[in-house]
Amino acid sequence: MKSHIDYFFGKSDDEAADLAVGFLFYECGIPFNVLRSEAWRTMMEKVRAASTGWKWPSYNTVRGPLLDKAERVVANLMREGGFDDAMALFGITLQSDGWENTNRVPLTGFMASTPKGSKFVVTVDSSRHVKSAEYLMSEALKIVYILGPENVTAFVTDSASNAKGSCELLQSQEGCEHICPLACQAHVADLLLEDIGKMDWAAGPIAESKQVIKYVRSHHWTIALLRESSRFKLELLYPGETRFATFIIMMRRLVEKKEDLQKTVQTQKWQRQLPGAIVQRTTAQKKTARDTRGAGELSGRVVKPPAKYQTERAIQAAAPKESEKARQARQAKEVHDLVMDEMWWERVELVPDVCNPIVQLLRFVDPNEPGLGKVDYRWFMLERWIKACSGDQDAVAAHDEFITSTYKGVHGPDAVVPEKDLFVPVLDKDFYKDDADGALEFIITRWQYGHCDAIAAVYGFDPEFWAQMREVGETNAEVADGVSAILKKLSRSDEEHDKACSQWIDYQLKQNAFAATNAQMWRKARDKPAHMWCSMEREWSTFEFIHKNKRNRLTIKRATALVSIFSNMQLVRRTARIAARRLSDAAIPWGWISHTEEEEQQLEEHQTAADEGDKEIMTVSDSDN
Repeated sequence: MKSHIDYFFGKSDDEAADLAVGFLFYECGIPFNVLRSEAWRTMMEKVRAASTGWKWPSYNTVRGPLLDKAERVVANLMREGGFDDAMALFGITLQSDGWENTNRVPLTGFMASTPKGSKFVVTVDSSRHVKSAEYLMSEALKIVYILGPENVTAFVTDSASNAKGSCELLQSQEGCEHICPLACQAHVADLLLEDIGKMDWAAGPIAESKQVIKYVRSHHWTIALLRESSRFKLELLYPGETRFATFIIMMRRLVEKKEDLQKTVQTQKWQRQLPGAIVQRTTAQKKTARDTRGAGELSGRVVKPPAKYQTERAIQAAAPKESEKARQARQAKEVHDLVMDEMWWERVELVPDVCNPIVQLLRFVDPNEPGLGKVDYRWFMLERWIKACSGDQDAVAAHDEFITSTYKGVHGPDAVVPEKDLFVPVLDKDFYKDDADGALEFIITRWQYGHCDAIAAVYGFDPEFWAQMREVGETNAEVADGVSAILKKLSRSDEEHDKACSQWIDYQLKQNAFAATNAQMWRKARDKPAHMWCSMEREWSTFEFIHKNKRNRLTIKRATALVSIFSNMQLVRRTARIAARRLSDAAIPWGWISHTEEEEQQLEEHQTAADEGDKEIMTVSDSDN
């Protein structure tokens, strides 16, 4: 029998090479998007330039010495790309989070963020330890000493008690007194969504939405009917266990498929599944049928024990049993009634509408972008939002002003804000007053979890809110205390502290280096905050992409090395693409990038295309598969 190798002979060299590449992808299940990656082009160029006697590396070489060498190469590339310079100039925000890999091994990951980007540092195997505050502090302290205590300015964790305790213990260590503890704002916002999702007005529609989605996606015939009735190729989504805002994403997709679902449940095939011709025989009917038979057909009489001796299980067993066909018909009827009920759709739409600003906050703090100075005011606006939904006209006006200023700040002063962005859902006072008050309590509680002096201080340092900070009297004391505490914490000497305080006064008065004539600095303030972080959840997604079920024999050390190379090389390539367009040379105070509006638009488009390209490479299956 011929193998595919035999077909290479008699072909031209180019055709044989094409076939060899194709069979590599077909036999090994490699995604076609790999061919679009820079790594593929680099590999082919280096292979073509290799000497005639070159032999490809062996299995043990790739998984051993070559992997270690690649790690060192990536570290050098990051150093040449300016990451170490940014670390020394701006400081590092160290991040930590816990996770379990595909083998249920508990891991603790660390990342270092600067305005240059977020660098993957290490993943620690925590399976032999209790994740106490002391243990988490000891692991974080090792990373701090590796990066240099003088370079680490903040430590970000989730809001768990052991994580917050580790921050407090870390500050008590020698050389770490200046490190500011920060709660992961994405995690806090997601907890707020979970709190609201448990309230009565939200829990019912969420459960019913899950019921509809589960029934439709659990049967082949329902999926086929829905696809036939669909106007666009979007599927209903199951809620994910480890994803932020999971029920909001699920319900938004359900609302998008409303018309398709209504068409589906009105088809003849669905109507034939509804109860009608199905007759459920009760126990009494079965007994009547048995008694009508002849005496010879009866096999004997069973005497039942008194009711007081029957167990609960026996009572349930004696109840009429629902046949499988009747159960399916009942479920089809329930889904049909929900989908055709317009009042139900209003309740379903209300949940994501009310939670929309929380989701926007979550999306704002989750990406690998600067934004710490904007967090305080956005949490404040969440309280105004709930009041606006309750009918407070002052809160509605404040929300409109916030949305308008934000939209025009991004799209230009002459831009017209779409009406959908100004839409405010109504929580009827007769039905939702207690729920609105409860939502406000949840917002205040979660904000207390995530608030600290550092967040109050960077709000005061953000030029976008310079005027608001001076106008809002209640905020001034909180911001002033936060600024004072942070300046004292970060200053290494009395002279440095006095200089920082003097600059803070200049900033408040817009004088000297902060004069109002420096219009470019103030104009760029909206898009260039002082510091950044990246959610660790993104790095766990990368870890899950590499260490998946089909590669479950990877050791923790080798999987960590692969994640480090994958993640950090994306950062290196992204930095190189920006530098190639000459968009990172000019700067204004604090390293803010100074570009024209046209250059800013080009950078944004280029960054979007780059992120989509990286995402395509990470995708296991693509549209061509």
